[in-house]
Amino acid sequence: MFNKNGWNLSIWVTRSLISFPGGLFFRGLPNLRLLSIGVILLLLLPLLVGCSDQVKLHPGVVTESVFGTIQAQSGFKCQKPFIIIRKHNRTLIKTSSGYLHRISAALVHPDKSGNYLLSLGAGVDQLDIIIIAEGFKMFTYQVQRSLGISKYELNVKLVNEPNWHDHFYFVIKPVLTEFITEQRYRMQQMGQLQISKWIETVEKSF
Repeated sequence: MFNKNGWNLSIWVTRSLISFPGGLFFRGLPNLRLLSIGVILLLLLPLLVGCSDQVKLHPGVVTESVFGTIQAQSGFKCQKPFIIIRKHNRTLIKTSSGYLHRISAALVHPDKSGNYLLSLGAGVDQLDIIIIAEGFKMFTYQVQRSLGISKYELNVKLVNEPNWHDHFYFVIKPVLTEFITEQRYRMQQMGQLQISKWIETVEKSF
């Protein structure tokens, strides 16, 4: 999430903090040293983080949630959009490349206005967001738990899919079927039934 210039700036700030005359004091107290670095990076967050018009970052200690609104170019059909989240849950098993993760999934429905709130939860290092609506291109986004960012504000405007038939059968249906059949995702049965019913309704509309 950090652009190249911002990363170079953060390195420069860190080195400057350690090398200035009082740096000997911080070297003797590693906890205070890290705290001071964190405070400075937090203050410089608007300079370090590269944001797009679609995503807004809210500063804080660590990432806790993702929220926003889902809209469409030409309004939704009778079926409202829904969200599937795929959580990367950190386990206690650590290898040379880092902690191993257990993947889980859940179905989330925005409110009538399209507003939604997704919580990362304890131990979740990454959140994969999949937004689906009938007649529109599938939208995906990935959020990683990051220091200095408390919330991601993700406002989505779905794009019409002119070749909806092929997009449904070759892109969307295979993705949804995996969440229904793969037990490793541990999706609740109610969510699986709702997805199955949605697929059936769309197929009848062709």
